Amino acid sequence: MEIFTPEFINSIKKPGQPFERRYINYLSTYKRIEWVRDKIEHIIVKYLAEKKPSLIDRIRSEDDTICLSAISELYVFDLLISNFKKVEVEPELKFLNGKMPDFFVDDKYIFEVATLFTKINPFEFEIYEALNEIEGNTKVMLGSIYNLPKTSPKLSEIKKEFEDLFEKHKSTEMPVDFEIKTKQGIVIGGRLHSGKPEHSTVGAIVSGLNDDEDSKKRTRNVIRAKLRKYNQAKLEKVPFFIVLYNLDDNLIFDEDWDEIIFGAKKFIFDEKGVALQNIIRENSVIQKGQNRSLSGLLIRDYDSYNSGHNYIMVKNKFAFNPIDEIEGQIKVAFKARPLIK
Repeated sequence: MEIFTPEFINSIKKPGQPFERRYINYLSTYKRIEWVRDKIEHIIVKYLAEKKPSLIDRIRSEDDTICLSAISELYVFDLLISNFKKVEVEPELKFLNGKMPDFFVDDKYIFEVATLFTKINPFEFEIYEALNEIEGNTKVMLGSIYNLPKTSPKLSEIKKEFEDLFEKHKSTEMPVDFEIKTKQGIVIGGRLHSGKPEHSTVGAIVSGLNDDEDSKKRTRNVIRAKLRKYNQAKLEKVPFFIVLYNLDDNLIFDEDWDEIIFGAKKFIFDEKGVALQNIIRENSVIQKGQNRSLSGLLIRDYDSYNSGHNYIMVKNKFAFNPIDEIEGQIKVAFKARPLIK
């Protein structure tokens, strides 16, 4: 072990309040995701020795943004090192005015990694964890949680409410919608469904879906920020890829990504507002004459467990360096599929 050593785990202070828990604390101590720790430890062994201490510090960070970004970069590194001949980590490239990309691959490809995730209210996280302590065949797809208190919610009461709910619907045909109002006044809604006892009780969280426009806007800004990093560099000579490690459950469907990348559709009708005359795209990332340094995007497929693919590949046909020469390798390395428009 190099990251989750006994010394590090023992150094984690017990939170004064449940809502003070950070992702690294959860990752380090929660038995149900021990397999994630094992996966990270297996990959870190391959990482460049001189860069490893910095990455370990970032993974151990109590800042969720830093921690999750470091983990996603490690996962992408593993895919690259397993499928290409040479992977440099954050090299200072003179021909790019000293810019340091996340990865420089086979002396000619640049890969930048960006992590997307939805920040949730820490109280909500504690509720999810409490519900996951309930074992059985009844699982929960959680919707929005309202009226969260200003101090830590009474998790034992919430857990008891759900145990009673599960017992009440033990013989009910699933799925079934529910809404609970706890003694503290917290309102929790969602849907019950059947599952295997070994799976977590909270099978899905959809509370953030109403914020999908914000997620789309943030994602466009992330892509453009990566492109601006190389504004003064001669990227027309170097194939450049952005890997979006998607953990945001607002961005699940291909139509979300189609809108983010190629722009929101605006329908133009005739003067009477009846006959459709044209469809135009607004606020696009990929279009003729724009962002030509971007060869392509690789997007972690949120539905990869069901689809059998890990990433969605989007090619920029207007790029200085189209994805063609490396497309086969990328398909294999990232188990990539095309975007379905």
